[in-house]
Amino acid sequence: MAPDSVMLTVPGLPEPDDPGLRDLLALLSEAAGGVAVELRLSVDGSTIARTYRTGKLAKPVLTVNLASTELFKAELSLAAGHTWPGSLTAIAAFALEKTLLQGKLRVQAALLRSALDSTAGAVLLFDPDGEIVYANPNADRLLSRQTEDGLVVKEHAERARPLFTLLCSLVERIAHAEDGQSSWLGTLAVSDGSVLSCEITSLRRAGGQGLAGVMVRLQTADAVPDHRVGAFALSFRLSQREQEVVRLLCEGLQAPDIADRLGISRHTVRDHMKSLYRKTGSSSRSDLLNLVASATCAPPLDA
Repeated sequence: MAPDSVMLTVPGLPEPDDPGLRDLLALLSEAAGGVAVELRLSVDGSTIARTYRTGKLAKPVLTVNLASTELFKAELSLAAGHTWPGSLTAIAAFALEKTLLQGKLRVQAALLRSALDSTAGAVLLFDPDGEIVYANPNADRLLSRQTEDGLVVKEHAERARPLFTLLCSLVERIAHAEDGQSSWLGTLAVSDGSVLSCEITSLRRAGGQGLAGVMVRLQTADAVPDHRVGAFALSFRLSQREQEVVRLLCEGLQAPDIADRLGISRHTVRDHMKSLYRKTGSSSRSDLLNLVASATCAPPLDA
């Protein structure tokens, strides 16, 4: 835009340095024969307006009313005596509408990025091909530690895989799931002694048509004890009732209190406890609670 351009700032309208609007003004000026043009945008149904000028507009002027968009009304002015084919009006209105939409999307994207950047946990966004398209600062630091410290995740049967390799495997599973599975929830026991809660979710395109990407969220499991209990239940394929029993055990309740809380007999509670011991390989209540507290098992990929 020319150095003598003037843009009057009004809240709620495109920013003065909006690149799309700047390029559009240059095109409109060229279409008008290289003369200065003025674009006035007003918010539909209000007196709020902003004027964008490129160059110095001489009087008198020729005014062209562009078609209104959903949010804005627009008026284009240029020096009188210059040619402005009527066929360009519809094209200019269409280009303006798309430019305003792109500007709005840029603002939304910047706001979302700012929100994700300030999130306490690590957030990764993958495209449908499994490539990382965004990592917030916490995720960047985690990936750097993966490279520098060789972080690996402990799995069942003493297996261990690099953290990033495991995440990519989970993302691929969710991205190509044919059984309708759109998310994965679990805990990851990392070789540095930390335990991370991990939630992987598929992101659908508008209208639910097709996969837009996959989001991975990681945070220290100690910050989300309820999440850890849920992940523990997934790890050992616990029934809904068994999961309820585990939650109450974590609250410190004894068998009689659990029976009263769930409205079942003490004998049924004992049956659930036996099933929990069998599924988790624990031999006592304390062993079972230690397993939940440590949450060292990541749910298998076929869970």
